[in-house]
Amino acid sequence: LTDVQMAYLMGREDHFEMGGVSTHGYAEIETRMDIKVLNNALQKLIEYQPMMCAVVLPTGEQKILENVPEYQIVVRDLVHLSDEEQQQCIIKERERMSHHIFQTDQWPLFEYKAFKLSKDVYYLFVSYDMLIADGASIQLIGKLLVNFYNNPNWQPPKMDSTFRDYIVALNDFKNTDTYAQDKEYWLNQLSEFPNAPAVPLKEDPINISSPHFSRFEKEFSKDEWDKLKKKAHEHNVTPSALLCAAYADVLSFWSNQSHLAVNLTVFNRLPFHKDVNSIIGDFTSVVLLDIESKQNSTFWDRAKAIQNRLLETLEHRHYDGIEFIRELSKERNFGNRAVMPVVFTSILLGNKENEEVGWYEIGEIKMGAGQTSQVYIDHQVFEDNGCLRLIWDYVEELFEQKIISTMFEQYCGILHSYIEGDKEYYLEVSEDEKELIETFNDTDEGIPFTTL
Repeated sequence: LTDVQMAYLMGREDHFEMGGVSTHGYAEIETRMDIKVLNNALQKLIEYQPMMCAVVLPTGEQKILENVPEYQIVVRDLVHLSDEEQQQCIIKERERMSHHIFQTDQWPLFEYKAFKLSKDVYYLFVSYDMLIADGASIQLIGKLLVNFYNNPNWQPPKMDSTFRDYIVALNDFKNTDTYAQDKEYWLNQLSEFPNAPAVPLKEDPINISSPHFSRFEKEFSKDEWDKLKKKAHEHNVTPSALLCAAYADVLSFWSNQSHLAVNLTVFNRLPFHKDVNSIIGDFTSVVLLDIESKQNSTFWDRAKAIQNRLLETLEHRHYDGIEFIRELSKERNFGNRAVMPVVFTSILLGNKENEEVGWYEIGEIKMGAGQTSQVYIDHQVFEDNGCLRLIWDYVEELFEQKIISTMFEQYCGILHSYIEGDKEYYLEVSEDEKELIETFNDTDEGIPFTTL
């Protein structure tokens, strides 16, 4: 397993703070596709991509099964039911699938299920254990499914390497000078590296045995997203740096920290093989982004500083952030507590600023959910059919609903302010939110929010 895969596997153990969950992706799609043809497309995908036949053994190794049975999408006919009864069935299925924990040593580590709602309309449920596929792989799965569906005789390009080949090469790479230099770069920062944002929590995470993730979602239209990208270009920052700066501003405000660290997910496919971008697998790696907001700086100053820091960080990405997190945990005696539980996941980071997600061609995505062990908030950004999609997956039990919803609204408000003009956006907190924060504020860690 990679370092991240091992972290995902260990995160299933409930003796870790915010553990007891599998890292998991889930979506519901209303589609007019023929489910039998879609099933055939899925079967071709399974035969084409070895990691679709993977299991993960308790010994901490992954294995590709030589033979797996044909996959059948289970279809349940709900045509005879009323709209309300159909909705009740959908909710019940959502409760089962959205937080499902797959048995890692049993195939398959994914599930497709469909409800027939009318003569031509199906409601499709899709669930993946992220041990076998990272965010970029999920995009690839959507595109391959659509290709196999639209072109039943399509023959995909033959691949000369596999995810296993990549892992072997990655392990060999750890003996190189580049890896040693990057390791030294990170370990030299151990004593001075900032902590994660101390966002206001209503419950000590150690007391939550079965975290339940909820989601905020926002879509900016193609026109709005184009305006935002244009504004970023005018200030010589990438769209990813702009989004990260807005996220950091909200986190800094609510944690009352001018210096903090965010856990950055990157889909780090090192060019060991020419097929590397065509392979499904978990190529996820983590880098930690040190963010410091200088006093009296403008938003664009902060965005440029984040961009510069991000570029420097990515230059030293070969020593995985999971390893650095382990060292931080030892250095600061975190024990089983979550060290870097606030995450920024940008599909835009992998030189894919203009790449679109393929799943929308299957149908209308009605909802999605995601969960990751030892995470409080995971912010995901990606482009979907030319639009910008923003997602916050957060642990319900940790946050007062009024506070976490205000944080998300403020984040979107910052972006809106730069779509409409170039006016600095000022964050505020209401009196009743202040009272809530005073109630839940842990004055033993960080600076009390009330000193703002």
